[in-house]
Amino acid sequence: MKSYKELTKNELLELKNHLEDEYKEVSSKGLKLDMSRGKPSSAQLELSSDMLDILNSSSDLKSENGLDVRNYGCLDGIPEAKKLMADIVGVSPENIIVCGNSSLNIMYDIVSRSMVFGVLGETPWSKLDMEHVTPVVEMVPGWQQDITNCRRFQELPQKAKDYVHYLEELLEHEIQFISVGAKRDEYILKGAWL
Repeated sequence: MKSYKELTKNELLELKNHLEDEYKEVSSKGLKLDMSRGKPSSAQLELSSDMLDILNSSSDLKSENGLDVRNYGCLDGIPEAKKLMADIVGVSPENIIVCGNSSLNIMYDIVSRSMVFGVLGETPWSKLDMEHVTPVVEMVPGWQQDITNCRRFQELPQKAKDYVHYLEELLEHEIQFISVGAKRDEYILKGAWL
């Protein structure tokens, strides 16, 4: 398929109309999809219910260094949490940073640092010559099958497998995890992890 910049105005308008028709068709189904990621199931939430009864208003909520843990903590993490992770990883607590519970905060921090300082000695993203970068949009064949119950790569529709292979070739790296739904257990482990 041609890239968008190679299409004529009429071809672009035709494609736009086709995509709008597809959108109307999907919208007419009245689906109530929750595409948010990482939401635990009710059963997973029940696992932690008893923890809600451990602390109450008379509990001591200060860390070993006197920090009131009801607040936002401290820059590199609550000391007890740092020690716990240090023991698990096998390093000293000084080498551990305990971030908040949001992976989005961590991703934001990583992207911000990459913009300012670069990654592994590479040029910081903010210093790249973006004036001469041309975005490339490529259309790839899609699939209509529900893949939320797939747990092995071989169970995916052929077009989905082709898409993963296309991304691997583009990235020059094997994709190991493939999300097939919004729930924590809706993923495929493809290849050898770590």
